[in-house]
Amino acid sequence: MLCSSRCPGTVIVHGLDVAIALKDAPISIVSGFQSPLEKESLKFLLKGSVNLVVCPARSAIGMRIPAAWKKPMADGRLIIRSFIDETASAKPGSTTKPTNGPRRPTIDLAERRNCFVASISDAVLILHASAGGKLDRLAAELLDEGKQIWTLDDPANDNLLKKGVLTLTPDRLGPFLDSLPPAS
Repeated sequence: MLCSSRCPGTVIVHGLDVAIALKDAPISIVSGFQSPLEKESLKFLLKGSVNLVVCPARSAIGMRIPAAWKKPMADGRLIIRSFIDETASAKPGSTTKPTNGPRRPTIDLAERRNCFVASISDAVLILHASAGGKLDRLAAELLDEGKQIWTLDDPANDNLLKKGVLTLTPDRLGPFLDSLPPAS
């Protein structure tokens, strides 16, 4: 699940409807949960039983775990997975802990994280990508690679729909869910 930082109100409403509809789906949702709509969606997803993979745009070492994540983590349905190689800073065979990588997300790290999220996902749900923006360009690259991409049926997503991205509506999740393997 990815979304541009800025998106119109209609996308926010439909995006939250999708999050509510997916909160108990038998799938795993991978996201940075960093953009405003991703953060709001996470609040609903945490209330359900869906498996979650949070990919921060920074090192996970020393990361403060929000209180709302602790029970889902203890239940084994939320994990944190950073794209940053935490072991690169420790020498093989050393008992020294790896040093912390980047502690704050940057635009570059967020872009690299989004590529990582897409690479480990069976399908990508882009709630919104600003026309001509980084996420819009990533969608085009992923489509060229044959990756399955879905977006909300909203006029604000015409740039994605014109590229051939599949359409998702909150009340018609069946085709989207049927295209994914069940969570393990």
